[in-house]
Amino acid sequence: MVPRLSSGPELAYGGHDPIIHVVAIQREIPLRIIYASVGWQVDGAQMERCRARLRTHLRRNLGTARGCLWHAAQIYSLSRSLRFSACHFSLSLCIAVSYIFLYDQVVQFPSSQGELIRLDKLVQKSQVDAWVKSVDDSRVHITGIGILDNYESSRRLLLDAETVLRSQKSWQTFAEAMARTFAQMSQGQQPHF
Repeated sequence: MVPRLSSGPELAYGGHDPIIHVVAIQREIPLRIIYASVGWQVDGAQMERCRARLRTHLRRNLGTARGCLWHAAQIYSLSRSLRFSACHFSLSLCIAVSYIFLYDQVVQFPSSQGELIRLDKLVQKSQVDAWVKSVDDSRVHITGIGILDNYESSRRLLLDAETVLRSQKSWQTFAEAMARTFAQMSQGQQPHF
C-alpha cells in the first residue's frame, strides 16, 4: 500500500529539539516515502516509483515542499552546531538530510537570477510564511551546503552530514552507521547497513 501524502503547508515553529521539526515534516510526508525515495530498504525500481510520486507531489504542492525544506534546514542547522544528547538527534539529522537531498533532486530549480534565501537563517514566522507561500523564483542557500542546485549541492550535503555524524561522541556507533549510509549515497549507491 502506498502511503497518502498531505497537501497542507502548516508549519510549527521554534525550539532547539529537532523532534518538533521532524513531526512537522512527518505530518506532510510519511517517513517510509522519504526513506524509500532515497533507496532505503527498496530495490531500484521501487525507489524510482516512489521518487516519481514524491516529485509529482512536491511540484504540485510547492508550499508543502518549501515548508518541509525549512523544517529540514532547521534540523540540519541545529545538528551542525550541537553535540547530540539523545539518539533521536541522529535520527532527526538523517530525516533532514534525506529530505533536503530529495528536494534538491526532485524539485525544479529557478534560474540563477532569483533572490537568494538563506533558509536556515529564516526564523521569523512571517518570513518563513512569506517564503513558503511565495511563487517567486528564489535560490535556496543552507549553511554547510550552499545553494541547492542539484548534483553538487547534494554531494556537499551528504559529505557534510557524514562529517557531522562522525564527530559525535554520544551514540557514536549509531552515528557511525548512519554516516556510512550517507557515504554510500554520495558515491551513487543505495544506502544500507
